[in-house]
Amino acid sequence: MRMIARLQGGPLRYTISRYLCCGAAMGSQKITIYDIAREAGVSITTVSRALANSGKVKQETYSRIMRIVQKYHFQPNEAARILAESKTKIIGVMVSQIENPFYAHMFIWCERIAEMYGYSTILANSMGNLAYEHKLLDKLAAQQVAAVIQFGGNVDACVSDAEYVAKVTKLMRHTPFVVSGKLDGVRCCRVQINDSTGIRLAVTHLAQLGHRRIALIGGSEREVPAYQKAVEFRRLIDVYGLCRDEDFICIPGSSSDAAGYECMERLIAKGKMPSAIISINDFVAAGVMQSLSAHGFSVPEDVSIISFDDTFISRMLGRGLTTVSYDYELVCSALIAMAVSEIEKRTQESFRLVEPFLICRSSTRPPKN
Repeated sequence: MRMIARLQGGPLRYTISRYLCCGAAMGSQKITIYDIAREAGVSITTVSRALANSGKVKQETYSRIMRIVQKYHFQPNEAARILAESKTKIIGVMVSQIENPFYAHMFIWCERIAEMYGYSTILANSMGNLAYEHKLLDKLAAQQVAAVIQFGGNVDACVSDAEYVAKVTKLMRHTPFVVSGKLDGVRCCRVQINDSTGIRLAVTHLAQLGHRRIALIGGSEREVPAYQKAVEFRRLIDVYGLCRDEDFICIPGSSSDAAGYECMERLIAKGKMPSAIISINDFVAAGVMQSLSAHGFSVPEDVSIISFDDTFISRMLGRGLTTVSYDYELVCSALIAMAVSEIEKRTQESFRLVEPFLICRSSTRPPKN
């Protein structure tokens, strides 16, 4: 216990150098893992992995280290070796915007499920700033988290940022990286919600109620979720004989309440009133409803609304929004299971597609005429 306490609270070099020693001398001193690292021209982490035969060291580097080990008859202390190569039992969870209840809900579920595996979680909030995610990755790596799980931001981009891909690739040499989305060029475990199914559920529900003038509002077509929804929505226009009007597809580059409000204001100003609206999330729905109310329209009497994500906002707006929801527990269980399996080097599925489902509430009804 004293050794562990010293490792957590004191200089790491002092602790490891005291316990990682050998039976042979190097001059007047016993050789340490630091001496081997210095002579091999590598980090102590690389030496530790080579001694553990973890398979994460290049063959040329491994051979160079082992020649030095044999040269000095180095005998590492087993307990110290385990301490040296161990990481924390903490999983870093990076989200795009924690003020969005979708991400808050995801983090809470990750926290609950990680606890069941004996891990704890820490939150990293990028505040919607893609550039800041680079710094967050560095911070999580410095804190020696056991794994990183990311929601939104760079892992939602249609075209992955090359610099971010390179940074994640470097991180994955020693830390598992798991995403809810995708990152081109990185062979990481991932869980993805089927957004195409989600928009089909929404459009089918409205079409079956008799709606033909349906608008899709919110999001950015540079992000996979909104892009996939827009692509599928355009396809379904022909399938259900919907009104084809590009003004009814308002993808402003944002998923905020302000974006929803502004899109609705433009439609009203042009005299293009849809009978039903699909909002990209609950924030957008709130903005749409604010605009409708300001112009004297009622939901669902004048306009039906379907939202995505089923956060607490959807249950607070009006008499409750019809929504496309997800099994948050299932999504987060899959992410945590993948992360833990990667940490513990166990075989695990590397991809999971989660299907959404529709919850009908009071915000949709057949059109007035």
